[in-house]
Amino acid sequence: MQFLCERVRALNGVELLRYAWIMGQGTDTNVDNVFVHDMDRTKEADLVVVILDEPSFGAGMEIMRRCEVCDALRLFYPHGQQPPRIITGCIVHYREARFGPSLVKEREMPDPIEYLNDEEIFQAIVAWVEAHKRPPELEAAPSA
Repeated sequence: MQFLCERVRALNGVELLRYAWIMGQGTDTNVDNVFVHDMDRTKEADLVVVILDEPSFGAGMEIMRRCEVCDALRLFYPHGQQPPRIITGCIVHYREARFGPSLVKEREMPDPIEYLNDEEIFQAIVAWVEAHKRPPELEAAPSA
């Protein structure tokens, strides 16, 4: 997982937001309220990526928050497993409630994606970043 994070962090124009839970280290003791901190990160992000490789209350809450705002979300589950039905149900419910049967928005909130290795996750993130890059002239333009 750390290697995947480093590769994503190295992508041009990508910032990885730090959540309170640090893989393999537990919770960041500098964070006063883990819930508020992580929900703020979930709301701020252009894209939220969740790997469903083990049960996690926090990930479930972050997925729910992202589904509520119907914003870019990518969920990955290991090959040979099934994503939890409550997760797929959350995505389908909010996607259909907000957008109806529109396939356009399904690109932002697709069903969970089965993966074999970190490279497949990385390539999906790269594809999303490439598809959502702002033209250079807009990047340099001052905001009004």
